[in-house]
Amino acid sequence: MSSRHFRGSCEACASAIGALFFVVLVFFRFAAHAGLLRGGGYLLPYRNQFFVTVAAAIRELGLDPEDPDWERIGRDWVRPRDAEARKRLEEQRLVAI
Repeated sequence: MSSRHFRGSCEACASAIGALFFVVLVFFRFAAHAGLLRGGGYLLPYRNQFFVTVAAAIRELGLDPEDPDWERIGRDWVRPRDAEARKRLEEQRLVAI
């Protein structure tokens, strides 16, 4: 799944669940990553930006926020620590669509 595909999914998610789940919307990845570290959220791409969100939004995307692969990627979809773990999450997302 490309970032483009995930962004489209996030846009649909955003319109479906509103701003409630979007904790931090930022323009630069490093600022989003800092928010991720402070709040224990999940860093995802959105268009040309990044945001940190909460477990409930991950569930809305059809993924399990408790899946160990989130920890393996550092909860960072943009620059995952473990590419194979991200690939498994991508596969789960495709099934959920």
